Amino acid sequence: MIRYLTELSLEAFTEAARNVPYQQVESELFPGIDLWIRRDDLIDPIISGNKAYKLIFNLLEARAQGKDTIVTCGGAWSNHIHAAAAAGQRFGFKTIGIIRGERPPVLSAMLQDAERFGMELRFVSRAVYRKRAEQGFWAQLGLSGERYWCVPEGGANEQGGRGVEIWGQVIRETCPVPMDECWLACGT
Repeated sequence: MIRYLTELSLEAFTEAARNVPYQQVESELFPGIDLWIRRDDLIDPIISGNKAYKLIFNLLEARAQGKDTIVTCGGAWSNHIHAAAAAGQRFGFKTIGIIRGERPPVLSAMLQDAERFGMELRFVSRAVYRKRAEQGFWAQLGLSGERYWCVPEGGANEQGGRGVEIWGQVIRETCPVPMDECWLACGT
């Protein structure tokens, strides 16, 4: 069943997270292991997986502070850029994506979607992009001020961490079997 995040509230998000299904994997590849997968790709068809959790508190904080534009950065195939663009469209934020490298003649599928979701893409050189964690990076790009909420690459800030904490709490509350280990896939 397809579910969509339709309301920007912690209560609605947590309820959606609690309804994410688990799937048991039975395979000869894992003899003697009771393996379950939490299907966080199903929390929303576009704003999904760890990106949904890393964005929720960023979006809530931006709204609480009266910001109207979410600014973030990533590469040509960034799931974070994709999810941020979709969340911005869904919840009424303008979005700007700072993209590593020169604009290619043909955009990746992720960046095509991001533009379709209304994200303004700004391509910067790799040298400029490497400075993204430095003080004043956003200001150097003209993106500091009262209207902008800047989210580091991948949602790696305090608000993103709070979202991952919610994820852990939900897993503890909803896991259908006792766990010995919990593994999380990550790209970078």
